[in-house]
Formats: sequence, C-alpha cells, structure tokens
Amino acid sequence: MDIQPDRVQRFYHHLQKEGCSNHAVSVTHKTLRVALNHAIKLGFIGRNPCSGAIPPKPKQMEMKFYDDRQVRILLEKALTIGDRFFPLYYLAIHTGMRQAELIGLKWSDVDWKHRAIQVQRQVRHFKGGGYTFTKPKSKSGNRTIILGKQQALKTIREHLEDQKRLIEHAGESWENLNLIFPSNVGTPITANNLRRNFRILLEASGLPKIRFHDLRHTAASLMLNHGIPILIASRRLGHSKPSMTMDVYGHLMPNKQEEAAALMDDLISPNEDLPPENLHPDCTQDEEN
Repeated sequence: MDIQPDRVQRFYHHLQKEGCSNHAVSVTHKTLRVALNHAIKLGFIGRNPCSGAIPPKPKQMEMKFYDDRQVRILLEKALTIGDRFFPLYYLAIHTGMRQAELIGLKWSDVDWKHRAIQVQRQVRHFKGGGYTFTKPKSKSGNRTIILGKQQALKTIREHLEDQKRLIEHAGESWENLNLIFPSNVGTPITANNLRRNFRILLEASGLPKIRFHDLRHTAASLMLNHGIPILIASRRLGHSKPSMTMDVYGHLMPNKQEEAAALMDDLISPNEDLPPENLHPDCTQDEEN
C-alpha cells in the first residue's frame, strides 16, 4: 500500500469540487486518519499519510442567542398559539440539551423523585426515512440534569397528562407511552418538522431569527451571565471538560474586570489604622534564613 500525503490532499480537493462542505471533508479526514492509524498497527504502512494532508477548516457558524426577555416572549407566544412543542422548547432552554438528545428522551429517563432527567441516547435519522437510537455524542454526554422544582417540573408533568389524554382518546393504554416528544404516529419527531414549527413560532413572536440549535447557546448564555459556575454549566451541557465550555462560550461571560480590581484593592491595600501590636512579630523582623 503506497498512499502519499499529496494523494490524500487531492482527494480532499475532489470532495470539495463535488460539493462537500468543509465540515464533511474534515469529518472524512478524521475517519481516514483513524483507519490508517490502525493500518500502521497492523504493519501495512509505516506512516500515516493523513499527517501530511491539511483538511479545510469548517466554517464557523455565527452564534446567536436570546436574552431573558426574549426567551419569555418566545415561550409565552408558544403557549398563546398552542404550539405543541412548547414543552420541548422549554426543556431545550432549561437544560441546554442538544436537539437529537431531546428528541430521543423517553419517559423512563425521568426521575420524578429526584427531579432529574437522565440523558443516555440521541436519535439519528437516515436520509430517505428510518431512524436509530445511538449513544450521546461523547461519554460526558451521558449525564443527569436536575430540573427546577417549580416551572420545569410543572411543564413536564402537564405534558405527560396531555399525552395520556391523547393516547386514551385513541383507545390505547397510556402505559404504552414511550417517547416524551413523539410524532403523531409515535416515532421520534424529525428535525425538519421541528424546524418548520420553530420557524412558524419565530414569525409569530417577531423575534430575531435563530436556529433551533441556538436555544442551546441561549441556555449557556443565561447560565454563564447569571453566575452559574462554569463547571456546573459544562456538566449540564454535556461537555467533556469545562475548558471546552470556556472555549465555546467564554466570550459570552460578563467582563468583571472592574469588580475584580475593586476586590483586590480591598484585600491587599495597607491598612494605616491597624495598630502595630496587631501585627505578627515575624512581620516586623528581617528574615534570618
């Protein structure tokens, strides 16, 4: 096997000419690199040609998010127009969960006693139809998220009761309830249907246009701008490390340089009113060692 870095590079350029996005080519690069690393372990090749090839950098999507006021407008409008996805929108902002994680939630994931949701799967839809459940995006994606004891828990309970009424009206047993946010036929809702409903809600609300995924950014922004520790925010979002949360959302945190400067002023400024006898003896003597 003789694959040179320039051949890999030409392959990336070919994919781009065929219409593949930078992100798709970048994912291809990662997959190919892993496969060729395995080939090295098996002794088929001596070095990984991917190490000499440079994949295109994925284009950074502009991060948009709502503030407190805009979030309330959005949710109130969803209630006003009777949007059936109101509980999903609410949970998306309350938890910061990913879209695929929300769609994959089951009622068995809800721990009513401890007011918690266990995130342990996500939904992957296939082109042309069909879907499968997969594990969360990363190991840290499998996490427990605490729900607020008032509005969040109330929203989920009311959604459960609505589902029970619908399924019993159809002549079925509510004990067969499975997905928290199913389609009309009981399968996971598709991203296209969710986005369509979300666009209608945005039009009705008059708010600036954002993507559904930006509700996750909104959750992160609200937490970080209202004093939630970065470690807690990172765990709720399912990031592998707090440093990842800082890399993605650090610029959203309020600049508290003035507060820090004032605090340090108070902590270390000499106190001229402090009596000498209150000083530790060692503080008035030269160090001997």
